[in-house]
Amino acid sequence: GAVIYGDTGRIREGDEVRATGRLLEVPAGEAMLGRVVDPLGRPLDGAGPIRTEHTRPVEFAAPGIAD
Repeated sequence: GAVIYGDTGRIREGDEVRATGRLLEVPAGEAMLGRVVDPLGRPLDGAGPIRTEHTRPVEFAAPGIAD
C-alpha cells in the first residue's frame, strides 16, 4: 500500500513507486511557534517558509502517563 501526501493529479494506474525507507516528518522547533500549518507542517499563514533544522516524526509512541 501507499499513502499520497500531495498532488494526485498526475498519478496514473501503473506508475512506478519506490519506498524511501523514511517515516513522515514535520518541521519542529521555535520557528513553528505561532505559525499556522497544514497536517504536513506546510505553512498556511502567508508568513513565508518555515526555516528550522529540526523535524519530528508524525507517528511515535506516546509517553507514559507518569512520564
